[in-house]
Amino acid sequence: MVSIGVSLTEKKYLCKNEFEMSNTEIRQQLHQYIDVANDKDVAAMYSFMEDKSAQPYSFSEEELNEFYSRREKFLKGESKGYSVEEVHSFIRQGKSGL
Repeated sequence: MVSIGVSLTEKKYLCKNEFEMSNTEIRQQLHQYIDVANDKDVAAMYSFMEDKSAQPYSFSEEELNEFYSRREKFLKGESKGYSVEEVHSFIRQGKSGL
């Protein structure tokens, strides 16, 4: 599906068969699929949704301290920042040690 936002509250999506569906219409269609799906498909859908709703990654105390330390150095002008374009260029050139 390709998102083609129509408004801030209700997006429309271009579906496989080339027509637009709103989030509400997609939800209704999913409910219909679930109502007639076999047990194997229902289990697969449930498993997929469980994976998607897993807790977001939590940073360790050490990782947070490193992040805040680097941020402070950057804000004080003690370390250089790089633009996205510069980082992409470094990656393409195989450079490391930013």
